[in-house]
This record gives sequence, C-alpha cells and structure tokens, in this order.
Amino acid sequence: MIEGRLLKKDEKRGEIKEEKILFLSNLTDDFSDEQIAGIYRNRWKIEQYFRFIKQKLNFKHFFSRNLNGIQVMMYVILIASILLLTYIKEEGLKGYKIPKRRFCYGLQDEIIKEIVIHCGGDPSKMYSYSDS
Repeated sequence: MIEGRLLKKDEKRGEIKEEKILFLSNLTDDFSDEQIAGIYRNRWKIEQYFRFIKQKLNFKHFFSRNLNGIQVMMYVILIASILLLTYIKEEGLKGYKIPKRRFCYGLQDEIIKEIVIHCGGDPSKMYSYSDS
C-alpha cells in the first residue's frame, strides 16, 4: 500500500484570481505543505517549458540516438528558446508565432550582414527580410 497525503493550497493566479489546488503527494512529513507546493509548482513549470519547446519551437523528436547528439540538440533547443523568450520580452511582444518569425528573419539578416562585411561588401545595399 502506498501512503500519501492530500494538501489543499490557495494559489494566486494573477492579481485577482485565487483558486484552491489539491496536491496528492507521497512525500514524507519531513516536508512542509509550503515545500511540497513549491516542488509541484516547479515541476509544473518544467512541464510547461517542455510543452513550449515541443509546440512552439516544433521540436518533436531527436535526430540522434547517441548521448552526445542528444545533448547537443538539447543545448541548441535551450539556447534557441532562451533567445526567443528574451527577444519577446525585450520587444514587448505577445504570442509566439509572429515573434518567432520576426526573430528568425532578424537573425538571418544579421548573419548575412556579417558575412557581407567579412567578404568586403557593403551591408547597406542588402535586402532585409525583417523590414518587409
């Protein structure tokens, strides 16, 4: 038989809405109700983040089956998601689809501009996708 405990916690959602959340946990009495609620809150944030990278960044499966390849893919996805979320926050944008496209076009423009400069060209004559 598995023993557990049921916790009721009032969680504040935003500034106005407050709701009761039930936690069923098998953690021992060594943990306070606040600690257990914090652990589950952090677990939920991790779940939301993975849902974000699967749905919004279209990351559905790994392209490698060895440990190094999987680690590289995870680092790339983590870096890309941090860059995108930072861009959205800094620009004060809403949603993900259009900001993701704007971010990609802007990044593409910057990379091409650096290549043009490196090759001795004039970047002011470039066509910019982010301006269209």
